[in-house]
Amino acid sequence: MAAAICCVGAGATMQLLARSARAPWPLGLVWVLLTATVAGASVWCTHFVAILAYQAGAPVTYDPALTMASLLIVIGGCFGGFALFVRARGGAWPAVAGCVIGLTISAMHYVGMLAFRIGGVVRWRPDLVVASVLLAVGLSALALAAARSQLGTRLAGFAPALFVAAIVSLHFTGMAALQVIPLTAWSPGAEDARAALALATALMGGMIIAAGIFAHALDTITSLDASARIDAFASICDQTGLPRRPLFEKQLALLLNNPKPGQRYLIVTTKLCHLNDITDIYGDEAGDFAIRLTADRIDRARQPGFFVARTGRSEFSAIGPIGDHEDIRSRAHLWRSMLAAPMVFGEHEIFLDPRLGVACFSPDGSSAENVVQHSRLALSRARKSPLEPVCVYDETFDALAERHHVLADNLLAALDNGEFEVYYQPQVWIADRSVIGYEALLRWNHPRFGLISPNEFIPLAEQTGAIVDIGAWVLRSACREASGWPDDQRVAVNLSPLQLRQPDLPEQILDALVSGGLSPGRLEIELTESLLIDDRVSAISILGRIRALGVKLALDDFGTGYSSMDVLRHVSFDKIKLDRSFVQDIETNPQSLAILHAMLELGRSLAIPILVEGVETERQMAILQAEGCRKVQGYLTGKPAPASAIAADRTVAIGLFRHAG
Repeated sequence: MAAAICCVGAGATMQLLARSARAPWPLGLVWVLLTATVAGASVWCTHFVAILAYQAGAPVTYDPALTMASLLIVIGGCFGGFALFVRARGGAWPAVAGCVIGLTISAMHYVGMLAFRIGGVVRWRPDLVVASVLLAVGLSALALAAARSQLGTRLAGFAPALFVAAIVSLHFTGMAALQVIPLTAWSPGAEDARAALALATALMGGMIIAAGIFAHALDTITSLDASARIDAFASICDQTGLPRRPLFEKQLALLLNNPKPGQRYLIVTTKLCHLNDITDIYGDEAGDFAIRLTADRIDRARQPGFFVARTGRSEFSAIGPIGDHEDIRSRAHLWRSMLAAPMVFGEHEIFLDPRLGVACFSPDGSSAENVVQHSRLALSRARKSPLEPVCVYDETFDALAERHHVLADNLLAALDNGEFEVYYQPQVWIADRSVIGYEALLRWNHPRFGLISPNEFIPLAEQTGAIVDIGAWVLRSACREASGWPDDQRVAVNLSPLQLRQPDLPEQILDALVSGGLSPGRLEIELTESLLIDDRVSAISILGRIRALGVKLALDDFGTGYSSMDVLRHVSFDKIKLDRSFVQDIETNPQSLAILHAMLELGRSLAIPILVEGVETERQMAILQAEGCRKVQGYLTGKPAPASAIAADRTVAIGLFRHAG
């Protein structure tokens, strides 16, 4: 009986101690008191039930005052030790708290033994008394040190067993230290009374332990119920009464994981455009009113089997089954017309502009991410269209948008993953077609889509701002690789408008030159006239600092904008690059040839060299040479290639020259 009380009590004590440690202070004191009461009752009952089983061989009586004092001692001492344990934040404090508990149960044992009045001579062995106290203190310290292992790891699982060992080792070592010499002959005659007392003591201790276990269980159930209520409250929009996004995602997952054969489903994502305008004009109350009324309209228009949720401040989503031959576009337009109806707020009529993205899917082979993404892509198209407020996902139309979305998300990661590579296209003299330099052109080898053209990803990089980091990387790479070319060859690097807005751009260029080992005169920065439109004063100042480094400036795509001539008045350029559009049909169109002639004459009159881009045929080359053009760039004279290919070509050329020599 003593063993059962000890084991159950130790387990309950450690469970309650864990709860005490998690409770906020000072509420934790209540749990500490309950823990101390259960622990004290367990230790005290274990001691007295075991004492009742002890055969002293002499008459035995009990002092009630000392008996109760021993109970109060163990409860009070455990309260102090457990309070220290709960407030401790690590280090040696849990073990110190365990020592307090060990000394407490030792004090309880020996005060209880004083209440044990025996008709005989009592002798104690000091060595065993000391050993019992040391065992109690040491094992209790280990028990609480194990319990402090965040009360859930493998070490914490040993805490109840160590606490049991502390109680048992104290009691039986202490009893082994006791020697009784009867003074008179004694015959047992009160066994029934002792058994009844043992049973009563055990029942009392069991009731206390059970009360502690019940309190812990009730608290756990209450906490779980409260947590469930909080989760449910967080999953329901209190403003509209509709489920929030987490419940919508669960419903979608449930539908995808339990498909009905042959059943198709519809997902509709609705965005309330102009809601911010209504709030700005009429106040937050008008915005809240519009959301509540929209939710009410959606709920009334809901068809059987459809699940509707508020998935954003101004966004609602619905999902449900559709028939094989149902016109989903008509249904979506009907839904939209209901939502777009005027709303009367006080003396004002409020008009929303609902935009809907619709996607159909079959659960077989579909993922929740793809389903939601398809409806959002359709919604994105609907929001951009001035005439079509409802768009149905179409793979042909939306695949490109999805691709752009993926590319935009992957841009910065691509830079970190080394997916970018700089290609170089030669710029040559017409006379002997010798290379005078190269233009650096960026390529992206995407792991999913393969080689991506800069015409596709550069606008995305500029929209997301990633072009600043990417452009800086291109600049450093180009300077480093060009430093190994002949000294008479330059490298041209394009500059983005976002880069020109960086006040430290000249310092970035200087750092790239120094780290790459390239002289400033061999670097050419290419700019388009659009770079000077937004903040001309700041741009001209930065370009002046770049020229002061000795870096060359080239005006790219000359003649394609409306302010090309005006730009030439404000910035001193070292080169003008004539756009490819001026040479595409000079072989057949006299007007194009006349314009080309005028452009070349302009360059000569300004004393600015002109390089013509996009040269692809020998006939174009001949015409340009006849018109006095000296520098060209295009597929005829060389396609863009990585730096390794350029180095290989140069090695072959040198080898052939030496062989000929």
